[in-house]
Amino acid sequence: MNKKTIILALFLFLALSAHSREISQEDIQRFSTYYANGQEYMKNSQYSNAIVEYKKVLRFAPADLMTQKAMVEAYLARAQYNRNTLKEYKKAINDYKSAVFYAKYWTGKQEQNLSSIIASASKDINDLEKKFNVLQDPESRLKRAKLLKAQGELAASGYEFQQLKNSKYPETVYKNLANIYKNLNNQAGALDSYKMAIDINPKNPETHFLYGVILDEVGNYEASLEQYNLAFEYGDKSPELLEILENKWVQNVANNPNDAQSYANLGAIYQKKGDFNNAKIQYLKAYDLDNNDETIINNLASLYNQQKDYQSAIGIYDKILQKKPNDITILNYKAQAYKNLNQNELALETYEKILKIKPNDEETKGNIGDILYNRFDKTKLSEYLFEKAKANPNSYDAQFNYAFELHKNKDFNNAAIYYKKAMELNPSKEEPYLNLSQIYMEARDYQNADLICQKGLMYIPNNPQLAQYIKEIKDYNLSAQYDSATELYNSGQYKKAILEYNKIQNKTKEVKLAIASCYWQLKDFKNANKYYLELLNQDPNNIELLESSAWAYYSLKDYENSSKMAQRALAINPQNKEMSDLASDIKNLLATNTLNDAVELYSQGKFNEALIMFNKILSKTPNDEYSIYYKGLCLDELKKPQEAMVQYKSVISKNPEFASAYYSLAVDLDNSESYKDAVKNYEKFMQLKAKNNESDEMTAFAASRIKELNEYLTSISKK
Repeated sequence: MNKKTIILALFLFLALSAHSREISQEDIQRFSTYYANGQEYMKNSQYSNAIVEYKKVLRFAPADLMTQKAMVEAYLARAQYNRNTLKEYKKAINDYKSAVFYAKYWTGKQEQNLSSIIASASKDINDLEKKFNVLQDPESRLKRAKLLKAQGELAASGYEFQQLKNSKYPETVYKNLANIYKNLNNQAGALDSYKMAIDINPKNPETHFLYGVILDEVGNYEASLEQYNLAFEYGDKSPELLEILENKWVQNVANNPNDAQSYANLGAIYQKKGDFNNAKIQYLKAYDLDNNDETIINNLASLYNQQKDYQSAIGIYDKILQKKPNDITILNYKAQAYKNLNQNELALETYEKILKIKPNDEETKGNIGDILYNRFDKTKLSEYLFEKAKANPNSYDAQFNYAFELHKNKDFNNAAIYYKKAMELNPSKEEPYLNLSQIYMEARDYQNADLICQKGLMYIPNNPQLAQYIKEIKDYNLSAQYDSATELYNSGQYKKAILEYNKIQNKTKEVKLAIASCYWQLKDFKNANKYYLELLNQDPNNIELLESSAWAYYSLKDYENSSKMAQRALAINPQNKEMSDLASDIKNLLATNTLNDAVELYSQGKFNEALIMFNKILSKTPNDEYSIYYKGLCLDELKKPQEAMVQYKSVISKNPEFASAYYSLAVDLDNSESYKDAVKNYEKFMQLKAKNNESDEMTAFAASRIKELNEYLTSISKK
């Protein structure tokens, strides 16, 4: 027998051997009687009793073709009786399925003399299930198969699972089939099904364990041990499994008292059971028999680790390292043991030995970092890193690590020196550029911060982090300039503030507003308005800008343009009291202004007169969107919604950002029962209002109608 040792992390397994079961003459006589009973029951139409007797025979001799055929005939006879006499169609279907299961799937091959029976029974199943609308999708079939199994209808359940072999549940199918075959004592079918389930999912511990149990039952000792070990490896640590493995290795030890691997395997089982004393005894016996077997030594070391006897574990590792001084795995174990003993310097030395063997091992670097930054105090860490940098002037890592520590401790000047050394040693590493740039930014030396990142991009083209830093440096620089100018503004030095704001090359909206505010404070309304108008070109529906421009024009006594700005603001938000008051003041100043007069007539409810005046305005200025909009409002008030909608659409075509036009159009469409178009215009109105962060009674009404109309449209679409 070829024996291999069980390792704690990975089990190696044994080959198979089999033994046969002896059959007595009494057994044969007894099961012959069962068969004869079944035949007698069939003659008397006692089909259920016949099935019971045939099952007894098949449990004794699953491959007996005569009994298999008799079982099929018994199920078919009962199916016909349930169908034609009792009208129990559900039971009939299950009996037909049981007949097909025994005829087609019982032995793994279809007997030729049962082909016609299978075809006929399959047709009966299809006809009945179609008649009673039995669902055939995989989910329904799986649910039905599990229910039949739970009810004890194993053969019918087996039929259902057989139909699911090519579904999305293959592992579930084969595991259930194996269980069904096992319960029917068809060990060959159970073995085949478990093997298929394992092929689908080789790492399912439960399947390996159950497969091992069947192999045990058929006397295949070594194959069962292999499956138990696989179950153990992949996660099944049940007491039942451990007990089985313990018994098997105890037997191996008894049969092979000089076999070191058997003792080691038994020790592994004891260790998993938590019986550390017995585990140690077995490992030491194995070690006495073979002190050169690394697996035995590793298992003993793992036991010491589990018992937290780290010093003894280190002694074991040293024995291995005497023969294999460059074994990285053992060096890692040894270093971890030192860490567990809090002997961090020795752990560090061991990890550094690994780096000499494998310089780019990231895991080892991470372990070194853990010791340095989580286990050393600040002073000790700094001293260590300094010594490493001094002793290794050509090591990028040594220079960078010391620079990083200096950086953390806010020793920026010396940190910059060592970052530059690291750059020279390895210019393709991004970290020194980024960190040195950060030091310059903290000192507000944005020029050098930018230069160092640009230098980095020469060596590492298209590096996203360096490119992002360059962008952030520009943003920080702009922010610094903006803050400086704002300080001057806050102190009342408006002319100096304007000079500082103008130094900013990329003038954002905030910068332009700040400049406008300076001019406003200087009462230079013309220049202030210049910036308001420039910003309005970019954001024409900005209420604050419209208000500011309206007041600037008002201060310049340009009442006509002031009124236009106020009206634009009111078109977006008719509830704007400030602009409403301003428009009212201008109206009093410009009593003859036709537009204001017309708007006033509208607001007074004199819709016919207002309409006449708006038409006069449009005859001269046909593209005046406010006059067109108010014309639409007049037509609405005069109960001419179709004509009003033409005006609103005209406004929208000229100014797609005119929120109120969408709202008024939506209301008219709503009233005319054009609900889909109404919803579109309500939604566009809401988008424009949300864009300006505005809400009022109109937005509340629009939101309510959108919800109501969508619900209505959904309900009628379902009819």
